[in-house]
Amino acid sequence: MSRFAYLFERFPSFGQTFCYREVTELDRQGTAPPIFSIRNPKGERPQDWDARIVKRVHYLPEEKELLDDVR
Repeated sequence: MSRFAYLFERFPSFGQTFCYREVTELDRQGTAPPIFSIRNPKGERPQDWDARIVKRVHYLPEEKELLDDVR
């Protein structure tokens, strides 16, 4: 199986419910791809999502820090 990762604009987020279900099913099957989020979902209502999956999310740095790192 080829290796892959998920890159979301904002995760976990209500707008990503379908994607969350896909990640959950892969987890159930024993596959745990890395999860990256460009933005932190600040100010969103909490979802009743599996904390083990939410803890796996790696957030990219804020825009200024990310641009500094790239430069």
